[in-house]
Amino acid sequence: MYKKILVGVVACFSCGYAAAQSAVTIYGVLDQFAEYSDTGAHSTARLASSGLYGSRWGLKGSEDLGGGLKANFVLESGINPNTGTFADSTRAFNRQAWVSLSQTNVGELRLGRQTSPMFFTEGQIDAFVGASIASGLNNFSTYTVRTDNTVAYLSPNFGGVTAEVYYGFGTTGNGLAGANASYQAALRYINGPLYLATIYEAVKNATNTDILRSTYTGGHYSFNSFIAYLAFHTAKLGSQQIDRQVVSASVKWLASPFTSLSLGYTYARDRSGLGNNAQDVGVLYQYALSKRTTLYAAASFLDNKEKANYTLAGAAVAGIPLSSPGENARGVQLGIVHFF
Repeated sequence: MYKKILVGVVACFSCGYAAAQSAVTIYGVLDQFAEYSDTGAHSTARLASSGLYGSRWGLKGSEDLGGGLKANFVLESGINPNTGTFADSTRAFNRQAWVSLSQTNVGELRLGRQTSPMFFTEGQIDAFVGASIASGLNNFSTYTVRTDNTVAYLSPNFGGVTAEVYYGFGTTGNGLAGANASYQAALRYINGPLYLATIYEAVKNATNTDILRSTYTGGHYSFNSFIAYLAFHTAKLGSQQIDRQVVSASVKWLASPFTSLSLGYTYARDRSGLGNNAQDVGVLYQYALSKRTTLYAAASFLDNKEKANYTLAGAAVAGIPLSSPGENARGVQLGIVHFF
């Protein structure tokens, strides 16, 4: 999956400090799909990127400082292979850009632009890895995926239990008093086939007038050739009348070493009093051509109530908007993913 760039090439990136490093890894994901969707008064066919996995390329490296201490970094940028463009033209590395110190028995301290633990957890409590149009959990969830100017501590493993704490200084550098400031916490337990997690996130908006509070609680359990998933999500943001509870149940059948079939049902309950509830039924089939290349097919049937405006999204691609609030959304998606 990954290619190694030896010391001589690393010098291009390290500006003379290559002697202190053994290697840098360049990696990436290319996800391309074709989709047909009906979102009310009109239907749409499109070719796009990042349906099941966010298309990206990145650099990562680690230096052994002795005594179990390591210096690490990740630089990662989203890309659109269907157009050959960056996912965010305003940033060189929009997905991740951080440096850290880690020690096996102490944990890891990271500084920089980081991905929310909500994002990583979503993929572990949903049979659709929190992506593709089939994922009702993804279609109904609201949270901040990445935060700038963030300090994070990731604990070592204590008998299967790990914890993470993130503090984001926001775009103004005024800490939690500033715009886009954030606080996140995660607690996980992993024991053989069992995975459990609970995540909390609070992020101020860009105008420093409101706070988006989101949570995930859920897990999965593996037995025989099946993996069962259960997830709960809440989101509240007063300025946009968001006050939501989401429950999702899904299962993945590992039919063979090369194929899997996922089925799921998700219900979104509007607690704002507006009655904007919704439900989604999704199905995803994956066929691995190799360890690095997979074909996938997804379908989703999303029913909106009252003025709910949920639509069918992807890993890192927006869904086709509804023709009007309250319309239903239907879609099918065929894609290919290649890892390098």
